[in-house]
Amino acid sequence: LIVTTEAVRLSVLRELARCGRHDIPALAAPLPVAPLFLTPCETPASPAPYCVVVGSIEPRKNHALLLRVWKDWAGEPPRLVIVGTPWRDADRIMDQVAADPRLRRSVVTVAGLTSPALRALLQGACALLQPSLVEGFGLPVIEALAVGTPVIASDQPSHREAGGAFATYLDATDAEAWSAAIAAHLSGVQRAGLAAHQPWDWDRYGAAVAPFIESVALLEQPQARLR
Repeated sequence: LIVTTEAVRLSVLRELARCGRHDIPALAAPLPVAPLFLTPCETPASPAPYCVVVGSIEPRKNHALLLRVWKDWAGEPPRLVIVGTPWRDADRIMDQVAADPRLRRSVVTVAGLTSPALRALLQGACALLQPSLVEGFGLPVIEALAVGTPVIASDQPSHREAGGAFATYLDATDAEAWSAAIAAHLSGVQRAGLAAHQPWDWDRYGAAVAPFIESVALLEQPQARLR
């Protein structure tokens, strides 16, 4: 097995052990950033500050927390761009936006973006917001950091493995903390702290995965000869 985070690896191995399987080699290797997100590009200046949340629209992604933050924002809030396909129980989010005048003015939902469009949107954002309740990795996290955009994410092992020391981690239920962190990111000063970030690319991924595959192949060779 090759999985995306150590948190997932341990979780999967625990479940396999419950089924009596203790013999499956498993490696945690974070997904690499697509080359597109490593290529500099020009991003048109936005007329107003905005934040982005990326992922399918469903309860697990915890959009409800962000809507609460936006509804309680003191003064006019920044734009919130929700990027993702409506999924299970998405009406809970979409209906809230439609019913609230403030949310209708400040929240935009989009789906089906091309990768270049997503890259440009992320690069122009004040921050990527990922308040997920449960996550196996954090693909938007590594993509945002690759283009130099700060990240505010829920404090869980998978997000910490994806973002390391370069993201801000908050309790996924603490709306006040999220509101304060988002307000602090609107100036853009946090971008300077990302200069030392080194994205995980395909070369590094291959260097991590290839020895593991080779070691597993060596384990399988005696069984292949017996067959």
